[in-house]
Amino acid sequence: MATALNRPLLPFGGTNMIFAGDFAQLPPAIGGENVSLYSHTIGSSSSDQQASIGKYLWHQVNTVVLLKRNCQQTGNSEKDVKFRKALENMRYKQCTTEDITFLRSLISDPSNNSRSVDNPRFRNTSIILTYNKHKDVPNELGTKRFAAETGQTLVQFFSEDEEVVFDEPPSKTHDRKHKWRKATKHKIDNQVQ
Repeated sequence: MATALNRPLLPFGGTNMIFAGDFAQLPPAIGGENVSLYSHTIGSSSSDQQASIGKYLWHQVNTVVLLKRNCQQTGNSEKDVKFRKALENMRYKQCTTEDITFLRSLISDPSNNSRSVDNPRFRNTSIILTYNKHKDVPNELGTKRFAAETGQTLVQFFSEDEEVVFDEPPSKTHDRKHKWRKATKHKIDNQVQ
């Protein structure tokens, strides 16, 4: 973002940021607890040092709002209550034996029609997969099926992002009436994206 805004010396290009999510829930998929936000080392490789810079940027966040009520899981059935409790315990790595047993009861089983993802009652249900690489085929098939069932045409949109680099950075006394500054457009490198 700092590169795209041509303000490389300011965290996030000087833009106010809002991050939303459940940051206590799970460590990152790649690297687990040994990556930048969780690590206590700087490292000597370029990627380790970049991760440390990322950690430094993260620590620039100075306001945190904790939301305590789960607004997505609000059902009151016995299963809903068990699921909500398991999610709460999972956030802090404190799942009980009962939580694990309950969560295992939700795993798809092709030999059991009531728990198979082929069962029509799971037709429009989210499916959690172990690896991100396994999500593409179910997502593609589900999207095509949904479009066909609802009589819609599936349209794909592609974008090419560009960064605008101003020939001179804005001054602190930038005159708002003088909005036009000389700039050059560049296709954003795939690594930056």
